Amino acid sequence: MRKRPHLSQVKGSKRVLLIPPAHEADCYPITADRLQNNSSQVDAEAPDLARFPRFAAARVAGCSVDLHAGDLLYVPRRWWHHVRSLSSSMSVSIWWL
Repeated sequence: MRKRPHLSQVKGSKRVLLIPPAHEADCYPITADRLQNNSSQVDAEAPDLARFPRFAAARVAGCSVDLHAGDLLYVPRRWWHHVRSLSSSMSVSIWWL
């Protein structure tokens, strides 16, 4: 069986920003720490475009979706994502199927 990572929204709602892997460099990954090299230096909600100008292209190439109770979002492999709760919420992430 192939991995099908997804985010299941159980209660409340969340906003998810997805950015394709082709824009990984535009997300300014943290490279100084191997444990965080899949994290971005950029605040996705209030990006400092003077400091991280290429993030504007990443955001345009990406997409944003709001999840509500009962929704399921497939997260493609290697896509960058930022998640923000819009209300008191609960989610389940599945990454090991």
